[in-house]
Amino acid sequence: MIPENEVKEFWEKCGFRWGKVDYVSGLSSELNGTYRTWMSPLAGGEDKSQPLCNEEVMENLPPIDLITLFRYAVPKAVTTEGIFYIGIEFYNWGTVANVWHDNSHQLPLYSHQDKDPAIALFRAIQKVFKEADNAD
Repeated sequence: MIPENEVKEFWEKCGFRWGKVDYVSGLSSELNGTYRTWMSPLAGGEDKSQPLCNEEVMENLPPIDLITLFRYAVPKAVTTEGIFYIGIEFYNWGTVANVWHDNSHQLPLYSHQDKDPAIALFRAIQKVFKEADNAD
């Protein structure tokens, strides 16, 4: 289990933000109003204040699974941290996630192993984000 504060910090690094959304319901005026909610990095609007669609506005941050990691975290690691290669290796004892900055497979390598492939990938990308923070 990953501590909640680490999950929150990770998703914020991926571009999730806590913000206000104006909601207008075609079904009931009682639902109309301004709500505080999480918005994904894919939420739209010129100033990123209004979502493109309901699926980009969420009450809770997304779960740590391979689908959400590849939807939000991998593109962030590739575009902002210069990650070139991500590999996930499956063994009978668990999974290893490896991340390289180039295709030579030389250091720096960020790696993590876990029985759960999503946690292995989460931890490997988390190491990339932490090193980027330390470089600043």
